[in-house]
Amino acid sequence: MAEWLKVFGLSFFSDKLASKSAKYGFVSIVLTIALAFAFFMFGFMAADTVPFASKYDSSAEYKQFVHNAFSSAELNIEIKDGLAQSNKTVNTYANNADKEKFARNGYNFIIDTRPFDTLIAFSQVAVKGDTEISYAEYLGLPDKDKESYRLEFRYTDKELELTSADTAEHEAFLSEISKEGADSYNKQAAEEYKKVKESNLTQTEYTKEIYFLYVKYYHSGFASALMGAKAPVLCDYYYLNFILGDNNSYLYMFDDICVGSFKTDNGIPAAFAGYYNGCKEGTLTADTADRFIKDVFYKSVKYSMSSYFTSAMQMAPAYVLIPVLGGFVLFLINKAVKSKSAQKFLECYKTVNSFAWFSALLTALITFALGFFVFARKLYLFMPLIFALIVVLRTAVFCITRRLKERAEREEPQEEESI
Repeated sequence: MAEWLKVFGLSFFSDKLASKSAKYGFVSIVLTIALAFAFFMFGFMAADTVPFASKYDSSAEYKQFVHNAFSSAELNIEIKDGLAQSNKTVNTYANNADKEKFARNGYNFIIDTRPFDTLIAFSQVAVKGDTEISYAEYLGLPDKDKESYRLEFRYTDKELELTSADTAEHEAFLSEISKEGADSYNKQAAEEYKKVKESNLTQTEYTKEIYFLYVKYYHSGFASALMGAKAPVLCDYYYLNFILGDNNSYLYMFDDICVGSFKTDNGIPAAFAGYYNGCKEGTLTADTADRFIKDVFYKSVKYSMSSYFTSAMQMAPAYVLIPVLGGFVLFLINKAVKSKSAQKFLECYKTVNSFAWFSALLTALITFALGFFVFARKLYLFMPLIFALIVVLRTAVFCITRRLKERAEREEPQEEESI
């Protein structure tokens, strides 16, 4: 056991120990993969999280922008029970008055603390080149003509108000597609409509359920950005129009989440997203702005663990297959030079794999260090390359030193004979 621990732990630093790794079983391989996974995950996590505070502190223009928003006499923002509450809605993209008051240094500000599942007014249109027609007109087209159109949803931030006239229209449509024998008959819709009508619902609940069925069976291709939403909601408006866009200089505050993106004074990009849980409750001011932004980020790291776990899993082909490829190359080299060291592929693989866990540790440390100087989330793409480079260099050193040692051993008897 002691010998195995010595070989497993120190092979990266000793060719002699690395050569001995070939005689040990697959426990070393499995443990190496497990350690590589942990180093990749926590290395990426550290690079993404630890430098955030220093990046925010070194972004004077963004801090000025945030302080300006939180110090406005017109805007009152309060954190209470894990939610943000605001006395008004601000959108510097859509409102010029808001832009003059709250946009600073190229940064835009949005705050809307209405519940993200608030139903909103929307429309669906059909687009063909520069031509746009309503969804009702699209439905009246022959099937062949429909193929040349693309359907799009247009969301607004206006809260939906369902009137009795709206409900009557929705019921008329659902009644039509529930008639057996009719061309538009939809058995599933008929069953769901009947179930709603027979349910013991309040008028408000009934109105909403009828509306949800109308959206489901009248409109085509609806899918909400908010899990479980049955009709367009406020989340869809902000997610599709702003969060999902190519904006990279902003602060958005919604009812339960805050997201932002900025650049440091040195031009290093940084982004954050987090919940208000754990943030100090009370009214936000310029004096509490910096602490609030940092708390939003750091108090929400635990919610991102699944993302870091997934990232490490996605990089698995790197830390699993690179040692395999390295072992195969070492096997070919040994064959070509007729080396006395490992002659079988499995032996070569175990030798290269003995370098892998420490290479993964170095990769994590390098990634963490680079996180202070570059956009951390881009490092995800380079971790496998860093790992591969370290493994290749260490394997090359092993090949060269072993080759030199074997050459010296072959020449030594000849020197003794000449004496």
